[in-house]
Amino acid sequence: MNGTQARLQEILQDCLAKRGMPGASIAMLIGDETYAAAAGVTNAHTRTPCSTQTVFPFGSVTKTITSTIALRLIEAGELRLDALVRDLVPEYRPISQIHYDQVQLRHLLTHSSGVSPTLFIDTGRNPDALARQMSIINAAPAYHAPGAMLCYSNNGMLLLGRAIEVATKLDWDQAVQEWFARPLGLDTIVTRPEQALRQHAAVGHVYDPASAQWRVEPMPFMFPGHGPAGSTMGGRASDLIALARAYLDGGAFISKEVAELAWTLQQPTLTPGALLGWGLGWQVNDWRGQRVISHDGATFGTKAFLRVVPGEHFAFALLVNAPSGIALYDDVSHLILNEFTKVYEPRARDMPVAALDSISRCAGVYEDTLLRQEVEITRDRAQLRVQPSGGSALHGAKASVFDIHPCGEDSFLLRALLRCFTHPQAISRAIWCASSRSRETRTAPANCSAMAPISTAASEHELDLC
Repeated sequence: MNGTQARLQEILQDCLAKRGMPGASIAMLIGDETYAAAAGVTNAHTRTPCSTQTVFPFGSVTKTITSTIALRLIEAGELRLDALVRDLVPEYRPISQIHYDQVQLRHLLTHSSGVSPTLFIDTGRNPDALARQMSIINAAPAYHAPGAMLCYSNNGMLLLGRAIEVATKLDWDQAVQEWFARPLGLDTIVTRPEQALRQHAAVGHVYDPASAQWRVEPMPFMFPGHGPAGSTMGGRASDLIALARAYLDGGAFISKEVAELAWTLQQPTLTPGALLGWGLGWQVNDWRGQRVISHDGATFGTKAFLRVVPGEHFAFALLVNAPSGIALYDDVSHLILNEFTKVYEPRARDMPVAALDSISRCAGVYEDTLLRQEVEITRDRAQLRVQPSGGSALHGAKASVFDIHPCGEDSFLLRALLRCFTHPQAISRAIWCASSRSRETRTAPANCSAMAPISTAASEHELDLC
């Protein structure tokens, strides 16, 4: 074991022990060399040790793979970036005429389509599970006009996945193998529980306060119909590094020109900070002048993180089988970025500070089919309380409370673990969904929220969204 390999193993082991989480796996690319390490256990019940071959859920990091498959199909002439979704997905017949007429493939890749973000309805474990999601998406109200803003959308990725199915004449699971896994020589990519059984697989966990123990998550695999958005796919940390390296190197898998386009800002976010917005399927960040490409993910009881620094030909992927994996990410990323790169990841303490009065209009309750989010502002503090909506797939999960970091007029980020939540996990969707919205008119401004307020300090009625 060389020095870099040994140090990576030491960092992961020490940080995991400090946080007391079940297990984790990490892979890191420095130049042309890939290093990997693992620590802890795959399953708190069986106590099977993690290894660098352990398969973990990718969660929403899957969206980078869904987007990559679409980009490969564009290069092959099977899809077009400016094609209307209605021409690619025969079942797409939304109730909104403007979305039927205007939503393009590009909007799905940049999370700017305006289709309802997340519904989480199970459509079975059959080959047409994804196709059956289309009628659900069609019936849901739109959030904003196509291209008007960035609104992180799981349903947009389902539309993209269905376009891939139609273009390839393969179901989603087959398309993943044919257009992603096999071309990169990866035999550990799974999209179904039966595939995971053939691998050395980790499962998610929940913490039981009564026993002070980690328990295996009762729903380790989510709905197959949400596969392209991240509900079922998993693999090794090194598999994500293989994806990053394919983009960095360019070639037969994806050209340098398309990779650069995917990693170039296409749709800006509504809030200031390190996250600039989205390229084509990827987050684009500015870390003190250094471009960093990223995506995070979560399933029930797991977290996943992928970071790429094109200017240093560096990348790392961290997979954790605990829902609080963000704490481990903070510890690990700080050490490896400091020791192996010249990159500094901005933290909450680096953000501009504004007075609480600057976000007074944001106070209120925001709710959609997935989450209920309440912004509470008092004289000396502001907080966001997040809990599942009554009928959502997350019903029964505990509420979480986060301190709010005012950073400008009608704008805020979440402060937690000394860092800014600028990634689009469900628990931090309020970055887009509960900031920058007028409370006093029925007209949604250009920087409006993506969730309708149920009640606010200035209004007791819902606002029109577009």
